[in-house]
Amino acid sequence: MIIVPNGKRPPRDKIITHKVASGETLSDIALRFDISVDTIIWDNNIDNPDSLRDGQDLEILPITGFKHVVKAGETISSIAALHQVDPF
Repeated sequence: MIIVPNGKRPPRDKIITHKVASGETLSDIALRFDISVDTIIWDNNIDNPDSLRDGQDLEILPITGFKHVVKAGETISSIAALHQVDPF
């Protein structure tokens, strides 16, 4: 692990896979990777946040938010409308 002078890890720019450790919670994982619990839930299609299993693989986005794979013909406005958010 790289530590910078302010004690924080440098920002990530890639999606990683995290293997759930025994007793670990979504809150623990979110705190460790500096993202929201909701980001982990949305990206991994978790229906029951209390259902994590030891050894389960979770995709961890580099920032809080959600992942959208852009399809041909989509625009920022159409993607924003799909997810019911403001495009700007």
